[in-house]
Amino acid sequence: MASEEFEVIPLAPVRRLEKEFAELRRQIKTNDESAVFTQVVDILKTNQQIVDTMANRQSELIMKIDTTHQKLDKLCNTLDELVDALVAAAEEEVHKEEKSDKLDQIVDQNSALINSLNVLSKELGKMGERK
Repeated sequence: MASEEFEVIPLAPVRRLEKEFAELRRQIKTNDESAVFTQVVDILKTNQQIVDTMANRQSELIMKIDTTHQKLDKLCNTLDELVDALVAAAEEEVHKEEKSDKLDQIVDQNSALINSLNVLSKELGKMGERK
């Protein structure tokens, strides 16, 4: 399947060309050579205007695509930096959680030690009372 090429052009000049071709055909049938020559010149001028418009639009489009490409590159770099920052923050959070878990273990051990010391103190107090 052959693909067709498409370009964005204003329709008004194309419609003018179609009308001028129709007029040219009519004049050719009537053998009015000067009118045919004038029509051909007008068609060539209109065609050149369309070509100039297309060239300008293509240049503008290329510039906009280039600008968009540059902005997308900048956005990608910014997103990469954001992802790196998020990864670093997540790693830091993991380390904080590990430290927090260790501190919780130490608190639990200290509580158990305090309970043991309280029990030992009571036992020693009872032993002192018995003497």
